[in-house]
Amino acid sequence: MPIRETTLQSRANILNGPSSLVSHFGSVSETKFTHCNGSISCNMMMMKLKFKHAIRVCLSVIGILFICMGCSSRYTVAPSSQQQYPGEINRHERWIQADPAHIYRILTHPEVIKMLCPDGTVVSYLSPQPYSVGDIVETRVAHIFKLKWTARVDQVIENQLIRLTFQDGFFKGGTELWDFSPQASGTRVRQTIIVEVKGFLKRLAWVTKVRRKHDKMVEQFLDNLKRVAEMRPSVLDGTTQNGDAK
Repeated sequence: MPIRETTLQSRANILNGPSSLVSHFGSVSETKFTHCNGSISCNMMMMKLKFKHAIRVCLSVIGILFICMGCSSRYTVAPSSQQQYPGEINRHERWIQADPAHIYRILTHPEVIKMLCPDGTVVSYLSPQPYSVGDIVETRVAHIFKLKWTARVDQVIENQLIRLTFQDGFFKGGTELWDFSPQASGTRVRQTIIVEVKGFLKRLAWVTKVRRKHDKMVEQFLDNLKRVAEMRPSVLDGTTQNGDAK
């Protein structure tokens, strides 16, 4: 029987002395070690494959991000149009059936400007009126993240142009322009920012989130400006569309 044969073999090993015991247990240990060593090799191979896959995924993501960084939105315009200001140019425009003087007054009015802001955005004029060079304009945005920045008015040509410089925040050092050009029976209003977005993480945020959010907010602002500027009667203290007293 198998049990008896095993017992007899064990007795024979004992009778044959220590060398037989060492040979017996050594063969068992070697079998176990070989099995263990094979398992470790398999695990290491699996880890290497997973590591290589992770590297490929990371390289693919980085490649896509670099491609995105070279992309622009439909509101990005050629640098030649604003060569005096370095950076990426982002422009939005709207034709409004109102004269430039009326639109200028709306944009420089400390209370009416708040009617134009999208939900969650507040623009405040921190300097005494009338609107002039040196004034500070503060913008607060309360969405998923709360943001705040200020801009200084650096140039004013009444009814034609407003130029501001961002003092802090994401667009620090950038330029914002508002220009008003008579067109047909109304005005072509253009809002432009020129910004140099430096640094990998900041550039990544700009192309993946901030630029799209900016585009959406400015488009809503211009829609509101068009609606308010074309209202009859005017929202400006009981004046008519062209700014004269009723």
